[in-house]
Amino acid sequence: MGRRCKLRKVLYTPSNTIYSLPSEMVVEILARLAASSMTDFFKTKSSCKLFYEVADDDYIYRQISVEELAFKMLHWTKEESSFYNRCMESGNLEALYHQGVHKYFTYHLDNESGLDLLKRAACAGHHGASYVLGIMDLLCHDGDEFTKRGMKLLSNIKTSLQMLECRRKLQRSACYKWRLQNKDFVRCPKLLSCPFQDRKRSLWCLYDEDDRDNLHCETCILNREMVVVYRMLTGHSCPSYSYSYGMCLSRSIDDQDTTI
Repeated sequence: MGRRCKLRKVLYTPSNTIYSLPSEMVVEILARLAASSMTDFFKTKSSCKLFYEVADDDYIYRQISVEELAFKMLHWTKEESSFYNRCMESGNLEALYHQGVHKYFTYHLDNESGLDLLKRAACAGHHGASYVLGIMDLLCHDGDEFTKRGMKLLSNIKTSLQMLECRRKLQRSACYKWRLQNKDFVRCPKLLSCPFQDRKRSLWCLYDEDDRDNLHCETCILNREMVVVYRMLTGHSCPSYSYSYGMCLSRSIDDQDTTI
């Protein structure tokens, strides 16, 4: 019994509480929590005086997950709007991305501020922002300059999973806004010329949105992304000329009816 009391005394000495940790460590703990759940962060922030005091650090606002709040952007309270602006001022890349997408797709006639936000996020390494800027360069503009710029931006996305997540993020963020207000802005995709004309080709891979492993070259992958995003944003069917486009394959596929 005496031993148990001794343990209890040790556990509650000041040197073993959260207050004994360096403030930088507490900030890092809260930042990691904020990055995983904004709701849990605010609950923790209100749980003790120390957390409340350090939770105002810019580093935490730069890391906090804002996706939950971003999807109700049109119905923000004054407090939520102020909080989101603080996140952007602190350099939160997700906040810059979602606000950039919102302004670009919802207020297209005055979209420069949206593009600026997306460029800031892309320059800091945000793959989703690079994806949006690159795809829109390819879909909305003619000319070699825009094509090269779009391909360069999309080259920042290195893996198939990253590409897929960027597309899904765009779909969650912008699809309904675009269809309501900017349906006719995107032109039919002008497909890029595949440099591997001698390889076996498939029509099906152009429409299999998540199949990247069978494709041989980055050009065909970008063509497929353009067609998928065009359909996603406009609700239109694929342009008729795309039905004759075969994607070059990295290996043979079993269904011979899909190859040309």
